[in-house]
Amino acid sequence: LDLDLFEHRPDGLVVDKHMRTNVPDVWAAGDCTAFYSGIDGKPLGGKLATNAVPKAKVAAQDMMGIEASYSGFFNGAVTVMGHLRIGGTGFTESFARSRGLEVFSTTAELPTRFPMMPEKGFIRIRLTFEEESLRLIGAQMVGTDAVAERIDLLTLAIQHRLTAHDLAQLSYSAQPWQTFFPAKNVIVEAATAAVNSRR
Repeated sequence: LDLDLFEHRPDGLVVDKHMRTNVPDVWAAGDCTAFYSGIDGKPLGGKLATNAVPKAKVAAQDMMGIEASYSGFFNGAVTVMGHLRIGGTGFTESFARSRGLEVFSTTAELPTRFPMMPEKGFIRIRLTFEEESLRLIGAQMVGTDAVAERIDLLTLAIQHRLTAHDLAQLSYSAQPWQTFFPAKNVIVEAATAAVNSRR
């Protein structure tokens, strides 16, 4: 194939939501492709294995005639730095503003165990919401316990366009060794702060 036949951008080959290139019967997926944000529909980098895998699955299904599409990058990611667990998904407040969105953020911090339990750590969260709709568009977390599952939950919330009102009513679990006591949840606390700030 002549590479000059392919439509491309600096960050990769241009594909549609089915991972089809502009060349008939040629699909592409993974880091060689350019794509767009699932939040605002604008081009966005997303060179993550957790983006490449679902894109490859969509390409394979489409090749076999199975209806499948990719909804865009949300870029949930986690890492470890010393004793801290760090994660983020979607847009930060400053990045959202750079893309023309009107947004605001709230924060919350809670211990990671019931008050009477030993070896308590902490978890801190920052949620970013669209100003008018209160739609969640980003989240960052840092703490002494794993944050990956919460980041995945918040990525799902962004994918499904949940709002601060939705998250303030999140139904959650609690157990002395695994969470803070049932009266408070760090996601609910930050979302409730967002709702209250706009009343």
